Amino acid sequence: MIRSLSLSALAVRSLRNLQRVDLSPGPRFNVIAGDNGQGKTNLLEAIYVVATSRSFRVPKPGDVIRIGDPTASVRAEILDGGTLRVQSVGLEPGKRHARIDGKRPTSLLAYAVQTPAVVFHPGEMVLSMGGGSERRRLLDRVALYLGTGGQDDLSAYTRALRERQRAL
Repeated sequence: MIRSLSLSALAVRSLRNLQRVDLSPGPRFNVIAGDNGQGKTNLLEAIYVVATSRSFRVPKPGDVIRIGDPTASVRAEILDGGTLRVQSVGLEPGKRHARIDGKRPTSLLAYAVQTPAVVFHPGEMVLSMGGGSERRRLLDRVALYLGTGGQDDLSAYTRALRERQRAL
């Protein structure tokens, strides 16, 4: 079953060049427009961060924090098939603090599957031009959103791969 999700409110604090943004998007279609360097991609990154707890541009949580600020945060109200929930992510160097309705999820993976989000940007050109590992990773992420049973399997598989690497 495909769920209907929509973003009804977004609050961004100290993420990249976005010091303070409060957004109430329209219910159906929204256009983000502006000159270069004004924060359009950063706003999309903030939405991705609150959906998945991570950036699609950099691997470290602290790399998205606005220069000169100690922390960053993104909070969203998400309408999920008629039920409103609040998701938030606090970021500091080396740490992510995810919450759903004020409570910590059992894992960051459990958090990420609540609000499926996939981003295609110029850095994702490896999907069409690179090796198969990036395509497999994308398919793994999409499969997680289609059924929650795969979460545990993916976590176990990832742990097994890490342990194999350490053993080698």
